Amino acid sequence: MNFRLLRLIMLFGEIFAITPRRNKVKKIRTKIYSICVITALMVASTISVLYYRQPLYVNFSPIKLVLTISMVLIVNIFNCYTVLAPVYFKRRQYCFLIRMLEQNDNVTLDDLCEKIPFYAGFVAPNVIYWGITVYVSYVWTDILGFEYYEQYFVEVIQLYFQFYYSYFLCMFVKVFVGKYKYVNFLLSEQILYMQMRRPTTLERFPISMRRIENLVCFLKEMNVAFNDVFGWPIILIILYSSILLLNYLDDIFKNSFGYSKNQYVGVIISNISVVFLANIGTIALILLCDLVLDEAKTTTLLAYKLRQYALLVEKQEISDFITLMSDNFPQFTAAGFFSVNKTTILNIMGTVTTFFIIIIQFNTSRVLYCDKYGV
Repeated sequence: MNFRLLRLIMLFGEIFAITPRRNKVKKIRTKIYSICVITALMVASTISVLYYRQPLYVNFSPIKLVLTISMVLIVNIFNCYTVLAPVYFKRRQYCFLIRMLEQNDNVTLDDLCEKIPFYAGFVAPNVIYWGITVYVSYVWTDILGFEYYEQYFVEVIQLYFQFYYSYFLCMFVKVFVGKYKYVNFLLSEQILYMQMRRPTTLERFPISMRRIENLVCFLKEMNVAFNDVFGWPIILIILYSSILLLNYLDDIFKNSFGYSKNQYVGVIISNISVVFLANIGTIALILLCDLVLDEAKTTTLLAYKLRQYALLVEKQEISDFITLMSDNFPQFTAAGFFSVNKTTILNIMGTVTTFFIIIIQFNTSRVLYCDKYGV
């Protein structure tokens, strides 16, 4: 993991008050700035929903209205938590996590190609996001005119907040991937020494194992702190992206606003683009969490392999390490409600599919009712 990239992400995140620096969290101006940012967002969102979008909601079916209001509530709760938590009710945990990261940023393997500038990893996602956003704005401006910006400009900013925060979390989880790869590298190196049986192997073995054990305990401590600070944002990101997917699927398969054929094609492409922006970060985050678990499993397998080449006096220490690894195995959770791994993606797909079938049945029943009674 290239820590310069993560620092750059956190530096720009300060502008949005979502990733304040550890030495600034306790400062009064940081707290005031976070209050100002969240107040501006909440006021703008409230005006947009209650004043500009209210006439549009009148024409929504009940189930679509529930989905839309749920999205609004979730994204506003997400904004409140990510802006206020680091400087108020999660300040101690946030500072502890960032301090651990800063003090141990050299204990990892760099997975990035040195020929690629580190800032390219920051520029590319932002270019993709704003490029898609410009296209979406063009499509909806052609349909709604300036009213689009009155109704949805705040939502575009809030979606960017989520996109940016998801990217930040992805880069943070990559730290765990890099550190576990480093642990595996040390174990592989120790296996090589065992196979060659150099004269210094027996002397350096206890030192190497203590170093690896310290790293594993450090990673578990960091993992617990990560879940404590970022558990709620993760579950809110998953909820929002799932409901947005469900809501936009309804628009894609049902021309519920009476667009013309050309407009409808543009709306479909636009909706798919927004779904992509909202879900790509969620999927990447889940897969990276699962990759950490895979690296941790590799650590255990390497420890068993190391024990095969160990002398009798060394095997007990390796067995103790295997027990330590089992007791400190990493686990990423969404606010403690469920574990985050690859099965989470299947669960999301299953839930979205189930609710989408219910929406289709509800819409069909509603159309039949309207046709029957002339409503």
